[in-house]
Amino acid sequence: MLVGDFLAYIDIFSVLILLGALSRVTTMLFVLEQAAARIAKFAGNVAAHLPRRDVRHRRQRGVATRPHRKPERSEDDRALGGVWDQAAFA
Repeated sequence: MLVGDFLAYIDIFSVLILLGALSRVTTMLFVLEQAAARIAKFAGNVAAHLPRRDVRHRRQRGVATRPHRKPERSEDDRALGGVWDQAAFA
């Protein structure tokens, strides 16, 4: 009779120990998941702030640019514009 009671207590304690271990495992998994999410967020922020490698050729600062095109006529010549442009010169 004592052996049966002892085995029943062992069963109860083993279930309690397993439940305690499972709760600790779920807690550890939750903590690991949170840590992984924070690490991923940090890595994304670091990657966003790093300068990108640019393969395109940029203009050098000392090189002169092309001169801007000058308009064919001055603004005084284009005063009326459109259909009336021909009448203004006639």
